[in-house]
Amino acid sequence: MGEQRRDLIVGMACEQGPRPSNADAIAAAGAVNGATAIAVVDGIGGDEHVVAASPACVEEAVAVGAEHGAVAGLLAAGEEMRERQNAAAEKGARIPDAVAAVAVYLPELNVVEVAWTGDCRVWTLHEDELRVHTVDHTQGQRMREYAAELTEEELADYDEDPADWDHVVLTTLGRAHPVDPVSFGSTRVSAEGVLAVVVGSDGFHKSLSDEEIADVLRSHADDAQGAAEQLVTSALTRSAEVHDNVTAGVLPLVTAPGAAEDQPSG
Repeated sequence: MGEQRRDLIVGMACEQGPRPSNADAIAAAGAVNGATAIAVVDGIGGDEHVVAASPACVEEAVAVGAEHGAVAGLLAAGEEMRERQNAAAEKGARIPDAVAAVAVYLPELNVVEVAWTGDCRVWTLHEDELRVHTVDHTQGQRMREYAAELTEEELADYDEDPADWDHVVLTTLGRAHPVDPVSFGSTRVSAEGVLAVVVGSDGFHKSLSDEEIADVLRSHADDAQGAAEQLVTSALTRSAEVHDNVTAGVLPLVTAPGAAEDQPSG
């Protein structure tokens, strides 16, 4: 994948939490062109094949992502997952799968590329706010979008609670494929004014509000590793409710002049 930079300043933390195994994984990598990729993979379930697949997939995501962009990184991780699915099927074992998010900072263009599948998220921290750049691929989110289109009369008869369906993911790494553009999402956002890029698993973002995440980031403005560890520690205090692994990554940015508007797809 080419020579990688050795001077990455990235904070990463991943904890098992209340689950019997840790199927989350996080990694970062840099390229000689100055690009930096950070990614999180959240395995579905907790058997040995899932636990082994997540680190392999996230390493593939950042190695390819740093060189070729966020979408390429996500799709490479998808290929890795499918190879592991085939190997598990040959053994008659449970088929592993996962959800993921990849963020790549491209300093030459001063943009952040984002690609995701499932309910992992990517945010950017700005002086006055924290902005999320992913939309959860879950049944719960689909129900919210459906309810938003209803009239007041129709909404009165709509008694489903989307939160009850947030655990049902509609896309996964194993299904992420370039010939199926709805199997993943992607966007490119300006890095102008961005103080940090944050990635996290659902065990993280279901435990903390955006305001709480932003407060931690600002209180550790000069310490990316401390920020990531504090984010995970804070989320773990509520992990009994979420009952999940908790993973967060923080990539601080020093932005340059020039910007590009959001260009979402997928």
